Amino acid sequence: MASDGGRNKVWTTLKIVLIVCVIGLILYWIVTGGIQRAWAVGQNFTNPIALIFGNGTSTGSFIKLPWQPEATRGPDISDYVQTADQQQSEANSVYASPENNDVSGASGASDVSTLQQYGDPSPYQGRVVISGNNESADPAQEYIEIQAAAGNSAPIEVTGWTLQSAVSGKEGFIPQGTPVFQGGVVNTVQPVYLAAGNAAIVTSGPSPVGVSFEENICSGYLGELQSFYPGLDASCPSPSEELPQTAQNLKTYGASCFDYLNNLSSCEFPGASMPANLSQACRSFLATTLSYNGCVAAHRAQHNFGLPSWRLYLAMRYSLWNQSHDIVRLLDNDGRVVDVLSY
Repeated sequence: MASDGGRNKVWTTLKIVLIVCVIGLILYWIVTGGIQRAWAVGQNFTNPIALIFGNGTSTGSFIKLPWQPEATRGPDISDYVQTADQQQSEANSVYASPENNDVSGASGASDVSTLQQYGDPSPYQGRVVISGNNESADPAQEYIEIQAAAGNSAPIEVTGWTLQSAVSGKEGFIPQGTPVFQGGVVNTVQPVYLAAGNAAIVTSGPSPVGVSFEENICSGYLGELQSFYPGLDASCPSPSEELPQTAQNLKTYGASCFDYLNNLSSCEFPGASMPANLSQACRSFLATTLSYNGCVAAHRAQHNFGLPSWRLYLAMRYSLWNQSHDIVRLLDNDGRVVDVLSY
């Protein structure tokens, strides 16, 4: 009997412990949200059966059975998203900020305090300025003009400098160029220096002649064969200057040759169908002299042969600048801001 009494006491104790545990779990469930939390979790299940086996979706808790592996989760990118949003907000504020509308290389170099808004000012600040025309989305017609100040004491090397959109981050690097372009040969290139007062038209697209070059008094002939934007200076030596009207020349080339020369415009190639009355000597002279290479051969030794402008090409296949609004920075080789163009 004593043994039965002991067993009864043990069972009674276990029942009490079990009841206390159940009551405790119920209280804990109520404290942590109870039926409301269970309802909220249930609302997020799209397919409870599929969710149990890992194929469903839920924005709440994930039910995992003991034999199922831990769910694979990607990295937390919330901080990166916030940073991107902040950068976009800053870019938008650049457009909307009234004080930034006054930043323009076209009217001269920006002051140091303004340039500091876009990075560390370069020692070349004030010595090189930029302006531009960005109405076209065609990279062959999109360009930025760089000009060395007239008061500079020495030429400034600009090869390797960067033109960069402060908004999109797109950029292009200023290339080397050839001082005297020659057609039909492989041209040797070298670093580009801008002397005081000289300028460079920097086009986003590729060069029509395959290389960047310094303009000269014969460059207008190139515009007869290829499209340049803006157009090349048509200041070639006049055709009549190429063949002085002397007694010997009249005897050699004939009077009709001079009549034809007087009717040709500067930088104009002779027509495909020349007048029938031209002598063979005249035809040969016209074909070899009134061309780009012929002009260069005849005039490159002149002191005024070179013009104060370069044509530099970034060789991009796409537009670099926004056609409506953008902020273009000119950076030196150390990444410091030389000038800023805002439009």
